[in-house]
Amino acid sequence: MHYLRKARLLKIILPLLLTYAFVEVAWGIVYPVYAIYVKNIGGSIEHAGFANALYCLSAGITSIIAGKIENSYKRFSKYFLVLSSVVMSILFTLYPFLKNIYQFFVIQALQGVCSGFFWPMFDSVYSSVLPKNKQVEGWGVLDSTFYFAYMSGSALSGIVASIFGVSSVFFIVGVCFALTSFIFLFLSN
Repeated sequence: MHYLRKARLLKIILPLLLTYAFVEVAWGIVYPVYAIYVKNIGGSIEHAGFANALYCLSAGITSIIAGKIENSYKRFSKYFLVLSSVVMSILFTLYPFLKNIYQFFVIQALQGVCSGFFWPMFDSVYSSVLPKNKQVEGWGVLDSTFYFAYMSGSALSGIVASIFGVSSVFFIVGVCFALTSFIFLFLSN
């Protein structure tokens, strides 16, 4: 990882990897408790599956739109990343206050929209800062970050939920997304 010694690592690549880690820790914390949460608000395993499908549908549609926006307004990518992270943070902190499965469906759809904006923009920014001759290695580092961060979140999920309750998990996830938006805010263009 020769390129990791360059100053660009400390200035751009490392903060991007850190934001990515926060996001994946967050998702790792959430997924093990989703079905329990859905049951707690009156839903079933079918509702949990439908909610995830709704999330994926809205993220998939939004990703196409976000890709077109990204091509036209590249200089604003950082701000789209900040905005989608802030909104995700807010949406996750709303989970403990949801009263029924229909509210959960709305939140899932909105989170899909946020993810649909977040991932194409993140991937574009990350690709743009990798040295051309180290693209595959750079993506390997990002993938490794995914697995280790998601693993950490998943391991924490059960511990946090059993000690503090399932709802506490969503506050931690909200904090992870808030930290992500904070880091993006201070990234240079």
